[in-house]
Amino acid sequence: MILVHKLSAITKDGWRYTRNRLIHPGLTNAAYDVCGIIWQSGSTNQDNISKALKMDKSSVAKVVNKCVNDGLVERRVNPSNRREYILTLTSEGQTVVQELIDIVEQWQSESLSVLSEEERVQFLNMVDRVAVHTDKMNQV
Repeated sequence: MILVHKLSAITKDGWRYTRNRLIHPGLTNAAYDVCGIIWQSGSTNQDNISKALKMDKSSVAKVVNKCVNDGLVERRVNPSNRREYILTLTSEGQTVVQELIDIVEQWQSESLSVLSEEERVQFLNMVDRVAVHTDKMNQV
C-alpha cells in the first residue's frame, strides 16, 4: 500500500474512534479543526485559521459561521481593524475542544501502544520531520 493511503486510513480510523465518543457528533471535522486552532491561540481571526488549516477563506468562513451559530465560537469586531473579526471560544466551545483533546490523546496512546517508548519517540519525531518537509515542498 502506498504511504499516503496508509496515512489516510490511520487518520480515518482516528476520526472514527473519536467521533464515536464525542458528545457533539454532529460537528464536522472542519468545525473541530477550527475550534482547535482558536483554542491553541486563545483568540484569532479567520485569515490565521485559513493559513493554519491550509483551507480557502470562503470555506473557513462557512465553518466559522456554523461554529458561531452552534454557540461554540464568539465573533467580535477587532477594535484596531474594524473590517476584521476576532474569534474566541465560548465556554461550550472550550468544553468541546477539551473533550476532543482527551479523546484524541486516548486514541493516540492506544494506537501507539504497539510500540516501545523509544519507538514512539522516534516515530513522532520522524512524523514531525516529514510534516515540516512536505510543508516546505508545497511552499515552492
